[in-house]
Amino acid sequence: MRASWVLILSVALWAGIVVVPAARGTVEEVDELTGLLEAQAGLAVKSPYPWKRNIITTFFWIGNNRNSFTSTVNYDSAWDQRWHENFGGEDDPNNRHKDFTPKNFIPTLNPFYVALPFNDVKYPEMAKKWVPWYSRDFKKRMESVCKGKWIAVHYNGRICYGTWQDVGPFRYDNAAYIFGDGPVDTPTGAGLDVSPAMRDYLELPGKAKCDWRFVEANEVPPGPWIGYEEQEFIVGLQKMLREAGKKLPKAAKEFKLRRFGEEKKEVTEDALPMP
Repeated sequence: MRASWVLILSVALWAGIVVVPAARGTVEEVDELTGLLEAQAGLAVKSPYPWKRNIITTFFWIGNNRNSFTSTVNYDSAWDQRWHENFGGEDDPNNRHKDFTPKNFIPTLNPFYVALPFNDVKYPEMAKKWVPWYSRDFKKRMESVCKGKWIAVHYNGRICYGTWQDVGPFRYDNAAYIFGDGPVDTPTGAGLDVSPAMRDYLELPGKAKCDWRFVEANEVPPGPWIGYEEQEFIVGLQKMLREAGKKLPKAAKEFKLRRFGEEKKEVTEDALPMP
């Protein structure tokens, strides 16, 4: 095994490609991480998914612009052609509230999201082979079984939760890394992209080495990553009532104002931005 990795690394270096094994860590390290996960969740984590250790992690955002590495503009995702519209706008990483949301609008989707380099819709046969929950969750051919899957990300003693919403960085065919022991194998060595909300919660520098693993929805503890289904319902209700010439109920209005933080308490209902 060691000799084969030497050969792979030699070829990769010759080709100018960074190849990083998807390290799992020692048994003691993994047990420590799982213990931290269970302490935060307040329950025994029974899902069998392994930890991916020391993965180079970068951040991206809905609506981010092209850069020197990629020409992609994240107005849509691999699984949502109206991602930017459905979220409510650009998830600006430099203009944010203390509750991890963007300041210029109220997001109607969870701002805690990640990208991993595999697209099950594009590679259905690969998905059948690698995705451990495929047979349980598969419904129809063009509907992803990966979109919305929860993952836990650990950095420096803190754990944050987010849902898998897009594909990357760089690749969309690397099931062997995500679900097996394959290498990350990307130009920068990055194997995980996280949203600005997750970056801020974990206090990540521009590039960091994080640990991550899948978790089931019933293993996700309360936190700022929970509750966006309720918010999406309230925003939808406000739109419906406005179209009918009615006003939003006081309780729902107060809920929306809280999303702006204390300094925005005096904002009137009509001033609340709509997605």
